[in-house]
Amino acid sequence: MLRSALVFALFTVLIPGKGSAQAREPGAFRDSLRTVTDVPTLFRMERSLELPGSAQTAAPIIERGLIATRIYEITGDEGDASRAREAFERATTRFPQDSWAHFGAAIALAAGPEKRITALGGIASDITVLQSFAEITKRDPRSKARTHLRRALVLRPGFGDAAVLLADLALVDGGRSRALIREGRDALKGAVDAGAPGAHVAAALARMETALGNYGAAADAAEAAAESGDASALRSRAEALLMQPKTQAEGRRLYARALEVLTPEAAAAMYADVQVLITPAEAAEWKRADISQQADWLTRFWDRRAAESGVTVEERLATHYRRLDLARQRFVRNTSRGSAGSGILLLDAPAGTYPYDQRGALLVRHGPPVAVVSTQTSGALPNETWVYDIPGVGPQLFHFVELRGASGYSLVSDITKAIDPQASTANQRNDALLDLLQDRVPYEPKYQIAGARLRSLLTRNPILPYDGTDVRNVLESFDAAYRSGARQALRTDSYRRSYEGSIESLHDVFTFRTPFSRTELTAAFALRSKDLVPTIGSAGTRYAVRLSVILLDTLQGTVTRADTTVEYDARRQLADSAFVRLHVTIPVIPSEHVVYKLVAEDIVGGKGTLVEGHRSLRDYGSSERLLV
Repeated sequence: MLRSALVFALFTVLIPGKGSAQAREPGAFRDSLRTVTDVPTLFRMERSLELPGSAQTAAPIIERGLIATRIYEITGDEGDASRAREAFERATTRFPQDSWAHFGAAIALAAGPEKRITALGGIASDITVLQSFAEITKRDPRSKARTHLRRALVLRPGFGDAAVLLADLALVDGGRSRALIREGRDALKGAVDAGAPGAHVAAALARMETALGNYGAAADAAEAAAESGDASALRSRAEALLMQPKTQAEGRRLYARALEVLTPEAAAAMYADVQVLITPAEAAEWKRADISQQADWLTRFWDRRAAESGVTVEERLATHYRRLDLARQRFVRNTSRGSAGSGILLLDAPAGTYPYDQRGALLVRHGPPVAVVSTQTSGALPNETWVYDIPGVGPQLFHFVELRGASGYSLVSDITKAIDPQASTANQRNDALLDLLQDRVPYEPKYQIAGARLRSLLTRNPILPYDGTDVRNVLESFDAAYRSGARQALRTDSYRRSYEGSIESLHDVFTFRTPFSRTELTAAFALRSKDLVPTIGSAGTRYAVRLSVILLDTLQGTVTRADTTVEYDARRQLADSAFVRLHVTIPVIPSEHVVYKLVAEDIVGGKGTLVEGHRSLRDYGSSERLLV
């Protein structure tokens, strides 16, 4: 009874009677609808409004469209989406000078379902040729939405929400068109110049400048909004600052500040930033979390990634956003549609699809490759093999092919998928396979053996099919190892700091019982002085070293760390054979499952060392006597 009364009360407040829509501002009405989750109430609200054909103003028609859009958000029913689009179509036809009618039409078109046009009989249903043609002719929903937004901004240049949506649509497919990104940026600038209110406008402008590589302009665009404490603006400014080496520390601070005032909108954007890295378990945890738990989730996410790499959170964050920016700029998918193709090395994607192809996904996970091999020969599809040396894993190849009918380069299950099945002759296809193998021999010597065996087979049977049993038997042992390694690498992400050189070092870790029966860990370093560049200090010669002690509990996923700079003063420069002895002590939580990383970096010379190992941290809280 109480719930019904509350719903009725809300209903009567929002819809006091027919004709009252003229007194309500559409933006405020749209915001109020977000609090309504009861579908029957929304339907009653919709029915209480004037019919589109008899309404004297655009307001009741716009409100009908907004209500239907809200119902679709809740139900996912295509009929509700169609009703919203029809309402706004009527509004723009009858009241073409109303900016909100056009903006509402854009909302309904952008948020509604995109009907997939399948081939005859359902064959190749994922290859939506007609839908792609609709994109080319600008008759797809997003293109039509852009047309309405452009009209809305002509009618009302300071329409910030319309400019934001136009900008978001430019990025929704990964920013395939630089012209559309620039258009979105210019629309936002125009809205700001016309006095458009709201931190979300400044945050959107920062996103567009970042997408264009204008990181300084992006940081400036979000500065005023970030000062107001808006989480989305803080996130946008943080991203722009993290892109620039001299402002990374400030970017990290603003990112942490955004987490303190996190909103659902900012949380969704931050999650989208890391979606390619997350594991299925992390995705499930995020889905269960409320907004405060999501802030904690993001904090733990970056703490762990930084610990696994042996770097600071600031450095790991900055590296990620630089990789993400590179993937978005260089490896945008050619289209949002198309089949995955056969022979794909399937990936776990718990957070959904990405705006870049699978080369971009790999780049975000593991950074740029050591080398890229591409074989351009008759009978081969466009192909690239990326060569990596992954920390903790070792050498690994990744074969990418632009398969026919696919939406971009795909990671394939074996190198034979780079053969064009439509090549004119069997000899052409077999020659292409041999070329593909030979080009990759410098990075995978086993392909030399495979190539020799294939040449022997082809000597006996020149028209042997490249995808037949005999060829598959030759390659299968190599391909099985390739698939296993590639799949494992795609479940992880990595980053390795590059130093100017290595420091010869000795190290050890000890645990001690404190006076309060707790546990402390001391990490002791001995660094060869010849690898350190001295400077002038108060006592004569000074050695400045940055030390990190990082402990990762692999069972609980918790991180304990200390990062400090230690200066060692000596009366004169030490002999090359001498060691500089330093140590760091931190309180720890007892655990049997700890991986530690010890990092030492010469601040002046840039040389560094990272060592790691496993350690059991004893619990000294017991009253029992301990044997030493």
